[in-house]
Amino acid sequence: MGTTALMAGKVTEFRGRLQLTNPEVHAVGDGDDDAVDAFAGALMPIYPATASVSSLSIVKCVQLVLDSLGPIADPLPPTLRMRHGLPGLQDAYRAVHIPTSRDDVARGAAG
Repeated sequence: MGTTALMAGKVTEFRGRLQLTNPEVHAVGDGDDDAVDAFAGALMPIYPATASVSSLSIVKCVQLVLDSLGPIADPLPPTLRMRHGLPGLQDAYRAVHIPTSRDDVARGAAG
């Protein structure tokens, strides 16, 4: 039986094949990191990671910020949002940064 893992890294091509360059690897389901387990199989945005700050760390931080936000004042009037089918600002942030479907991504990007 194998181990399920969450991997992140820059996708590059080598000899005509795609590969992950210097991937981050996190075991899933070992209980050590509930956040890693929660992200397994989920849609995740791609953030510009650095050598000292991983993409997964950025994802965790963004999710923490979004979870701790109170109501956000939306700069667009509700009538304008409804006329153009746009989500509210808080919903758009969540759809882009914590999408549950590809439709969320498109909806959030439109907002």
